[in-house]
Amino acid sequence: IGVPIVCLGFCGWYIRYLSDQFREERRQTAEQEIANDQQLIELVKASSDALLQMKTALVEQTSAMRELVSRLDAKRGR
Repeated sequence: IGVPIVCLGFCGWYIRYLSDQFREERRQTAEQEIANDQQLIELVKASSDALLQMKTALVEQTSAMRELVSRLDAKRGR
């Protein structure tokens, strides 16, 4: 009777050990995913800001080109 009880005790301990290891691994994975998500959010924000700046610059350049074309048309009309 002693050997089966010791084996069952060891098996119970081992199952608990594996469960604790798995729980710790899941916690670390969740923390890593949160950190990766934060980095992705920052990257999207930076990309969005850069695209907005490019859009603004393009609008300004388009306005300047329209003004120059208007001036050229006005000079040709003279």
